Amino acid sequence: MKGIPKSLASFAEERVPFSFLIAAISTILFLFVVVYYIRNSPFAKILVVDSEYYWELAVSIGHMGKPIPDFLYTAPLYTLFLALITKITGPDLIYAYLVNSIIAIMTILVLFELWQKLDGKRISFLSCVFVILYLPYAYYTIKILPEIFSIFLLSCFLLLYYMIRQESKLVFLIVYGIFGGLCILIRGQFLPIILILELDIFLRKVNHHSKFKRHLFRVLPLIITLLCLLPFCFYNLTKTKKFTFSVPNGGITFYTGNNQNSKGDYTTISGISDDIKTQIRDMQTYASRNSGRNLSIWEADNYFWRKGLDFIFSHPCKWLKLVFKKLLLLARPAETILIYDMELERKEFLPLLSVFFLNWGYLFPLAAISLISIFQDRNALSKLYPVLVSLLILAAFLLIFYVSDRYRLYLVPIVAFLAARGARDVIQWLRRKEYYKAIPSILLTISFIIFSYSSKPATGINSLYTLGFVYYRTKSYEKSEKIFKKIIEMDTNFNRAYPALIASLLLENKNEEAKFYMKRLANLPEYKEYYNQFDKHLKTLEK
Repeated sequence: MKGIPKSLASFAEERVPFSFLIAAISTILFLFVVVYYIRNSPFAKILVVDSEYYWELAVSIGHMGKPIPDFLYTAPLYTLFLALITKITGPDLIYAYLVNSIIAIMTILVLFELWQKLDGKRISFLSCVFVILYLPYAYYTIKILPEIFSIFLLSCFLLLYYMIRQESKLVFLIVYGIFGGLCILIRGQFLPIILILELDIFLRKVNHHSKFKRHLFRVLPLIITLLCLLPFCFYNLTKTKKFTFSVPNGGITFYTGNNQNSKGDYTTISGISDDIKTQIRDMQTYASRNSGRNLSIWEADNYFWRKGLDFIFSHPCKWLKLVFKKLLLLARPAETILIYDMELERKEFLPLLSVFFLNWGYLFPLAAISLISIFQDRNALSKLYPVLVSLLILAAFLLIFYVSDRYRLYLVPIVAFLAARGARDVIQWLRRKEYYKAIPSILLTISFIIFSYSSKPATGINSLYTLGFVYYRTKSYEKSEKIFKKIIEMDTNFNRAYPALIASLLLENKNEEAKFYMKRLANLPEYKEYYNQFDKHLKTLEK
């Protein structure tokens, strides 16, 4: 048949564009995930931890018309974005989930364009499929958290960078600077990436007959990015007397991942809440109590930075072991769970989500194979170094702070691209009969996949607390009681479980048992308010 090309892949590409396939696959899959989540998980209606705060703040600003508070906390841009959604659609979570899914689909399409510029359509298609089928990515499309939006903005920024390298148009430079500012406002850890890549544009030669325009084109992205940050900085200056665009909670995050009890992933600090709404207050109280004087929020943040650095300099050997442990967690085939637990929610409510999704065990070994071949090829290295710099900075943040699936999500688009290249390298080695390269690579990938399915992480104590909280909010008090008792058995110093358990017991009319656990609560000054409420309630019942 004369009209059919030799290659089936090229035939498919000619008849059905890869970009259309990617759009169709991602749309079907993400909408299925949204519907399945809303129908089956109580988490869909009961938000927890950061999600609850982001949504409450967005509803108060966008729907109720309340003023913006002194601090927007982390990811101020995401909070305002959610507020805009609530202003348009009302305080209905379903619309927020749908918007998140649309952003996820748009991200996949942007990534397709980005990777196509670097390595052709087929590698781009395969890398996008890897991203679509990476379970945490699908999972976070239905969470009121800034990760999906952050990846979208960073992907747009990287795509614009490569477009400017091809052609320095004024409109590209302006939009590039805008996306640089938006990236920093959505996630502070993007700042080094934005600065490095914008400085790269600044140092490049611009071919233009006008000397003024040559200089303007080089500095324009930096100026635009700065202009995006200034409104937030001036707003915080008027409210808090500090010229900054984000909340000062970097110190507590740093100390969480660098202390005597740290395990490399998220580690609870007694007296400090996971909820961002109360975390700032808790860290200020904690730091003031231990310093012997009242500290401002900024002083409290510096206090935790110093404590983290003291640990590093006082125990260098322990810290190096901790960094090595973080490296192992980063490369671990099974996911490293933070507060927002996937494994537990899937097991309890969403078992179908485990059926056809990939995990880190598929991506990481293929990406490692690709990195080896890239560093042996100068042309590939010169083309891909901005992507590799981004990967290095994002991974470094995980090692400096702590490793979690939520923050590892930022690595996924780049690792998926490298994994697609790695898969192609293995196929090429097999075709060229270079078995000494192909066979070890295949064995590495297979062993990683087997390990990932045989080493599911144990359910974390924070995840159990989240589940207990969800049961409590859905009035399943017997279930929440069992969960909180199990947490206390696992760790008697997990103090947040005590008021939750007491509340569950009181609602089940188990007053004597509640009194037993209140003895523990009486010795915890940070929960004095809860103790007084419970004590007042019991005295009212006894009258």
